[in-house]
Amino acid sequence: MARCGRSDVVRRQGRATGAEGAFLGVAVSRGQTGTVAVSTVDRYRHGDSVWISHDDGRSWDDLGARSRRDVSASPFLLHEGKGADFGHWISGLAIDPFDPARIAYTTGATLYATRDATRTGAIDWSPWVRGIEQTAIITLVSPTGGAPLISGFGDLAGFVHDDLDRSPQPSFVNPYMSNTNTLDYAGLAPNVIVRSGSLYLDRPRDGSLGRSDDGGRTWTMLKVPPMGAPARREDLNGDWPITVSADGTTIIVATPVPHVSRDGGLHWSVIRGLRGKTRAVADKRDPLTFYAVDVGQGTLLVSRDAGISFAPVAGRGLPADLAPAGRQGREAQSSLLADPDRAGALWLQAGTRLFYSSDGGGTFASATDRLQVELFGLGRNGVFAVGTFGGIRGVWRSMDTGRSWVRIDDDAHRWGGRYRVVSGDPRREGRVYLGTDGRGVFYGDPAKRR
Repeated sequence: MARCGRSDVVRRQGRATGAEGAFLGVAVSRGQTGTVAVSTVDRYRHGDSVWISHDDGRSWDDLGARSRRDVSASPFLLHEGKGADFGHWISGLAIDPFDPARIAYTTGATLYATRDATRTGAIDWSPWVRGIEQTAIITLVSPTGGAPLISGFGDLAGFVHDDLDRSPQPSFVNPYMSNTNTLDYAGLAPNVIVRSGSLYLDRPRDGSLGRSDDGGRTWTMLKVPPMGAPARREDLNGDWPITVSADGTTIIVATPVPHVSRDGGLHWSVIRGLRGKTRAVADKRDPLTFYAVDVGQGTLLVSRDAGISFAPVAGRGLPADLAPAGRQGREAQSSLLADPDRAGALWLQAGTRLFYSSDGGGTFASATDRLQVELFGLGRNGVFAVGTFGGIRGVWRSMDTGRSWVRIDDDAHRWGGRYRVVSGDPRREGRVYLGTDGRGVFYGDPAKRR
């Protein structure tokens, strides 16, 4: 009965600042008798916190109310110009068994630690995460110039990764979108980047499309004209992929009425021959050429007039049913990709099969025999895939257009096995980038032979 009474104390204190959520974390100090800590989870409006008691639960101290955080080692946390709140879904809580002043807790953003938990004044926390991120990657691109990697995150918008071994600075503003859902770069002018994204429902918004002329460091908002009857703006929620031509001048947005701009987004016109919500893919070497898959008609389309119009192309060798190539959802990766090295070179995933064309979609050859593909991406002289080969699920690389595949991860390096996107590097042969669903971005280079 006494224990129940003591837990009632912290419950009452929790209700005083918001009754949502529940308690999840519990930690007991082995080095200091009577010291116990608890944490909440999912207190959406008021934020989660940590309470500590030094008298077996008779009284409790809210640590979050007097805490400061230094995130200079992980500047990616400063999205929206601020860090995540103190709690942000605390799920793990621990007290150092040898030092009761040292406490650590996990959040949906990072892992924080302090050595000041027994202090009576302000408590200083910092990320305890060297080499670890609790982040979900939606998309990423490795351009043909500039930074080696540009990423699209869930909740954190996205980043330009100039140094792959350091946490990046936030730069995805104007517009700021909590999620970056699609990214594209101009193959011959890689300083030109475009993105689309979505925002929390309770935030005001003016647009969901952006263009950068300096490799993603600064942005200009793009707005597509209202469409439909009655006319309304379809570019507010980040539902539609955006694509940029090889020279960076032409932009296509796959809105319900697809639109194209030939002047970088200043003026727009309706595209002929492209059905609504159909994603276009730019040839990375030819500024006039775009491709698309019309899933409803089961045809491959090509534009050779910089997106003004699309028409069917033969696509010999492709399956009769292209429905599996129509990935759904605004966060879905494109099933059609253009080779960064060669004009007219295309890769298409239909279900778990991968196909390759070297003539702009006229003919395709199967690029997978026994490999069942989940995700794929292109790099310099190679293709990378997450998939299953001979009953083994892993990350694979082919340097001969899919005739043979080599596994490049191993059983000790799976990173949870939950992947969102994979890509090669168009400038560095063999390098791969892997976006995970909760563990950040990993990159790898071919191991040096001993």
